[in-house]
Parts: sequence; C-alpha cells; structure tokens
Amino acid sequence: MAEKVFDLKKFKQDMITKLKPPLTQPGARLDEVIAEAQKRKAAKQVRR
Repeated sequence: MAEKVFDLKKFKQDMITKLKPPLTQPGARLDEVIAEAQKRKAAKQVRR
C-alpha cells in the first residue's frame, strides 16, 4: 500500500513538471520524461 501512495505522489509531481517543463536542458528533461513514461507503463501493467 505504501508503494501505491508513493507512486501517486510521484505521478502528481510528474504532472506538475509536465505542465511546467523547464526550458533549460531540454534533452536531459526529455530523457527523464521517457523514463517516467516507461515507469508509468510498468505500474499500469502491475495494477492489472
């Protein structure tokens, strides 16, 4: 249960960062976004 709560917090943070993408170092951010997307995909599969 604790992990799910943590994931929810992380998800909220991801949405905030997506709404306000830093213009500095776009390449690094893109890598982070891709990594987060893959994590989210895995989390969705775990839920099912």
